[in-house]
Amino acid sequence: MTPAGIDPEFYYFVPDAERQALIRKWNLGERTLNILFVGRFYEKKGLPLIGAVAAACPEIRFTLVGQGPIDASQWGLPNVTILPYVETAELRELYGCHDLFIMPSFGEGWPAVAPQAMACGLTCLVSPETFDGYGQDPDRFIICPRDTEALVEELRRRAASRASLLSRREDHSRYALTQWSWVNTARLYLSMFEE
Repeated sequence: MTPAGIDPEFYYFVPDAERQALIRKWNLGERTLNILFVGRFYEKKGLPLIGAVAAACPEIRFTLVGQGPIDASQWGLPNVTILPYVETAELRELYGCHDLFIMPSFGEGWPAVAPQAMACGLTCLVSPETFDGYGQDPDRFIICPRDTEALVEELRRRAASRASLLSRREDHSRYALTQWSWVNTARLYLSMFEE
């Protein structure tokens, strides 16, 4: 398994002071669990599941970055913000000011957005199928079945212990920038090519 590389020039830790300013900039709740999704809006990425969870959890804020065949604006949920496109610098900001990244996808392997999110300090909640695309260090992730009830329960548990979730931000960033550094990934590809 060859990992995706992260360019540390674009994706790196968002310190607490910057994070607080970004929470205000992006109009997020300072006492609310803020969840981020980045990807194509279609079934394999888990968009219908995210919609069902958002409807069941009006107390949790969801930011969805992307677009696709599923029109999330049709959900009509006040706790869901949709951003069809953002620049790379803005994506780092969004990773840094949210509390949790969610990717309940299936049939796609390991997404490049998970290492990016972690590099900026986010904990990643992924489906078992998504995790299998990486398959290492399960304690570094929240692995939750692709089931509305299970996800609602998990997110409410994380909302109740938000401080604990945020306490691992720097650790996640260090891990991601070491594990998925573009330099290390390039060396791995080079050694595979040389073999």
